[in-house]
Amino acid sequence: MSDPSPNPPTSRLDPGVGPGRFDFVHFLKANLDHPDFLQHVAKRPEADGRQRFEMLRPVRAYYVEWMIGTIWRQYDEFLLEVKEAMASPDFVNNDEWSGRYKRLVKKMDKYLRWHNRCYTEDMEMAQAPTVPQHCMDNDLRYHLLRPGQGDYHPNGLPRSEYGGHGDRVSESFAAVSEVDDNLLRDFLLKRVIVPLHGQYVGLKKRYCELRGRDAGNCDHEISDLPLDAAAHFLLCLSGAVLLIGSVILLSTLSSKKYKLVAATFLTLAFSLPVSFLGQKAFPAFSLMAAFWAVIVVYIATSSYDGACSSLAIDRYG
Repeated sequence: MSDPSPNPPTSRLDPGVGPGRFDFVHFLKANLDHPDFLQHVAKRPEADGRQRFEMLRPVRAYYVEWMIGTIWRQYDEFLLEVKEAMASPDFVNNDEWSGRYKRLVKKMDKYLRWHNRCYTEDMEMAQAPTVPQHCMDNDLRYHLLRPGQGDYHPNGLPRSEYGGHGDRVSESFAAVSEVDDNLLRDFLLKRVIVPLHGQYVGLKKRYCELRGRDAGNCDHEISDLPLDAAAHFLLCLSGAVLLIGSVILLSTLSSKKYKLVAATFLTLAFSLPVSFLGQKAFPAFSLMAAFWAVIVVYIATSSYDGACSSLAIDRYG
């Protein structure tokens, strides 16, 4: 495994970089080498790792602040000049003073707006989510590290800066969209889908080699549809088990005190999975809870009507 936190070159003028790396033809070739990758990140923005450029953002902000300080000094000098001119008996109020003042305020407004934009953009980039580990490995690195894809990312940077499969994701890579932190989905992906996919690809390649056939592109990407379907099924199954288990447990308890204590712990047991299974679990659990509330009311009403009918028959024959 390579360095867990690959860092870009400290200087773009390093001897090993070379000037050709930053010309337009190099950039265009890097784009043409990854048509599948560009289409993939268009569908999965959470796998589109963007550079934060943490070192360049303060450079821009500090330059703008320096310019604002310079304009502030010019403004103070202008006020002092106007004050001295007004103290002279030869002072003449003409359009020159208003014109200079207007140009100075416009310049001030330009750089203050620039400063506000820098602050907003830098704050948004700092708060942007980091690319999730499974998205970095199974989406971005999967496409970049495939044979025949060139040695560079579509932005022209070496693909080695994005690390190898399994390397820790650097905080320098921000995701365009935040992905739902679903532990169940991550568990299925890392512990079930990826190992099975690796075994399938290995067996297919061996079979093709034994038969003397071309394996082609065996290492196709993992589809999200079966993964999301399996995660959603297990999510609903866990909610249904918790609900039916709660109803059965409460129905077996005779004491009201024990039922209240059990209901308290069952409420915690039912709500905790929502915290660990991501935001998408909340609508599913809410729908199941509402459905079970209707079912319980129906069962209770049916049982009550049945008991009343039996009592009437016994009493009045």
